[in-house]
Amino acid sequence: MTDMKRSWSKNSAANSIDSDASDPGPAYVEHTHVEEGETDLARAVRVQLEKKAEETKKEEEEEKEGHEGFLDEWPDDTDELELVHCRLKDLASLGLSRFKNLQKLCVRQNLITHIDGLDTLSQLKELDMYDNKISHVRNLGGMTALDNKISRIDGLETLTLITNLELGANRIRVIEGLDTLVNLEQLWLGKNKITKLEANNNLLSSFEELEQQLADKRHLSTVYLEGNPMQRDNQPTYRTKVKLAVPQVKQIDATYVR
Repeated sequence: MTDMKRSWSKNSAANSIDSDASDPGPAYVEHTHVEEGETDLARAVRVQLEKKAEETKKEEEEEKEGHEGFLDEWPDDTDELELVHCRLKDLASLGLSRFKNLQKLCVRQNLITHIDGLDTLSQLKELDMYDNKISHVRNLGGMTALDNKISRIDGLETLTLITNLELGANRIRVIEGLDTLVNLEQLWLGKNKITKLEANNNLLSSFEELEQQLADKRHLSTVYLEGNPMQRDNQPTYRTKVKLAVPQVKQIDATYVR
């Protein structure tokens, strides 16, 4: 696998996608028109905003063009890609669909705002997107998403291969859309804004681990743990032990805490 894995970094001269810093490019020619009744100050502000918008658009177009063919050197049977700090804004332009064997994709420290272009990666099991600008998880497959700005879990219904999903340090408030992830073994949701945890009918057995993971979640008010070994094997003392482990909760399963 070693020879199939290549790491691209913004600081790597051999793999740099930045244009030559010594080339200032074509000079910007300012064309202005005067709006009726527009003051000199308003016109100056408008011109600057238009100039900035044009420069931003040009930069985005150049970056997108620069990323086309970005992975041409990788063979089709590559199973692991590491694209760190490459100023990527999207994944669709990378042409990832040809990597049918891709199992791990690392795109840390980029500028990605949406997760797309991954629909055909049926073998993908790990996706590392630590430190990007994502607001919505959609259409993933067997993946891991790390430390973005995710506020909603959606579109994961077909990801039956996924075993480990990490969505820590985001803005998730509700855990949903995971019903069909039949192979999911580990779900990490630390540092979010969750107030209700529904974990019925799983394999949770340790009150000690429950305390370790949830005792400091001061906004957590409701937990559903029925159908787990901790409930089935501790019928007389189950609710008391849950209350001791997570004293901040106000509702355990369907019953409010007295």
